[in-house]
Amino acid sequence: MAHDSVTVGHSTHTGRVREANQDAVVFYEPDEQDLLETIGRLIVIADGVGGHPGGDKAAQTAVSRIQECYAESDGTDPPESLRAAFVDANRTIHEMGLREKSLLGMGTTCTALVVRGKEAFLAHVGDSRAYFMRDGTIRQLTKDHSAAWALLEAGKITKEEYERHPKSRVIRRSLGYLARVKVDLSRRALAILPGDILLLCSDGLTGVVPDPEILSMATKYPPQEACEKLVARANMKGGPDNISVAIAQINAVPEPSKE
Repeated sequence: MAHDSVTVGHSTHTGRVREANQDAVVFYEPDEQDLLETIGRLIVIADGVGGHPGGDKAAQTAVSRIQECYAESDGTDPPESLRAAFVDANRTIHEMGLREKSLLGMGTTCTALVVRGKEAFLAHVGDSRAYFMRDGTIRQLTKDHSAAWALLEAGKITKEEYERHPKSRVIRRSLGYLARVKVDLSRRALAILPGDILLLCSDGLTGVVPDPEILSMATKYPPQEACEKLVARANMKGGPDNISVAIAQINAVPEPSKE
């Protein structure tokens, strides 16, 4: 999906083991130029937690509610608008679980990115991830809300050991499981430049494809092709989980206005 200032690609796949795809991805871009400049573009990825029967409903509800809520925001405070959208999605999913016994306890990870002008903003719950790439480097912008993340932060295990750690897939925070949720936000905007790449993905990618490979493919190919190749790479490595990837490539940023 090509645009003047941003090129976006996204892809999702069931993988080679799971019977259903409980991931969900949405890209939203306002049609009106004024609204686009006011609230920017939105990408959301969600991953239903733990193979729960309602995981797909939780993920689809999360991305749709966040898109709807964010689209109604006024652009004055993107982080707060994202937080409010996540809270709304959490409440909606939780109440669905209370109404329908088969859905009780369902939840989903969720990571959302807003690109507006020269800035980007993130909101995050769970272990789906956001990455930032510039000048041949890759940096994870989000923290996994998993039982093993503290071990990694404390230096007790390496990143490679973390990806293989059994508790790295034990999620401690999700949308919908509890009545209230704490949302990680980038209160300070991330300054973006032409050539920067932002990538969102579910753990079906990061569980089997290491960061250097993600960087290589995301920088070598156009966004849509890169997403498809990353999904294919995860499947080549066994595809043990659902796989979702979304990429936003920054082509240009607005010039400073001249007084």
